[in-house]
Amino acid sequence: MIRVERGISREYEDLFRSDPGATAFHHPDFLMAYEAIFGGRFEVWWLDDDCACPFVINEKGPYRSASSAGYGCYGGPIGNPERFSEFLRLARARGFSRLEVVDFRNRLPVDGFRVAERTAHIIELPENPDEVTRLYSNSRRRNLRKALRVERSADPGEFYELHSETFRSLRTWVTPEEGITALFGSEIARFYSAYKERELAGVLLVLSWGQEAMWWISGRKPWGEGVMTHLLHAAILDAMAEGRRSFNLGGTDAPGPARFKESMGARPYSYRSLVSERGVFGLLRRIRRNP
Repeated sequence: MIRVERGISREYEDLFRSDPGATAFHHPDFLMAYEAIFGGRFEVWWLDDDCACPFVINEKGPYRSASSAGYGCYGGPIGNPERFSEFLRLARARGFSRLEVVDFRNRLPVDGFRVAERTAHIIELPENPDEVTRLYSNSRRRNLRKALRVERSADPGEFYELHSETFRSLRTWVTPEEGITALFGSEIARFYSAYKERELAGVLLVLSWGQEAMWWISGRKPWGEGVMTHLLHAAILDAMAEGRRSFNLGGTDAPGPARFKESMGARPYSYRSLVSERGVFGLLRRIRRNP
């Protein structure tokens, strides 16, 4: 039977730290910011004491959804992999209109779920920092010769303002300011700012845990050509100095971003989301997908 907790217990933290498949998005610091980032209600679902999964719950009238992570994040259950099949069966039985579980490690059974294929781009980091620029294309190496200065810090207000300005112009999701602010000072968060002379040209938030670092949130001025190359290069060097083995450039769903990430030396990595929809809401969504 699934047990639901609203907080982050010591037992959860111990389970998180014991699972090599856990990501920065399972970290207690990130979970503390869950509601500020995604809205809804934060819950941890437990199967006994050896399997747990963070969820954000949204309810609107009779429609109830549960998602193991939100935009650009990797959730899914952690703990004993032998319990994952039972956990997912019981999670589906809770009767939500929509249940989504991100399977970044490709270790979950898919029975009873619709599989949504996802792609990230990941750089396998060399051991020698002097070799990292060999991964980059000629255009990325030329970008590094531009007169930009990167600082390993950020002002929360300026960070949010530039992030918001950038992503609203792209008509895509903007991370709420409260969610960004909640991560300042966290052991998993690395904030960067890039300047052209004294003017802020770009910002970057990298999340790091275990062997991995990940580009999560950014923003840049329209005139800031080359700024993301500078920011990512600084973050990649820091990740290598911290002993990370890979740098994830995040989810990719369009050719333009894919080309940029591959020009930084990243290669496609396939993962998936498992989706279960039921009742009239599931029927309507199936009709929309298959008119």
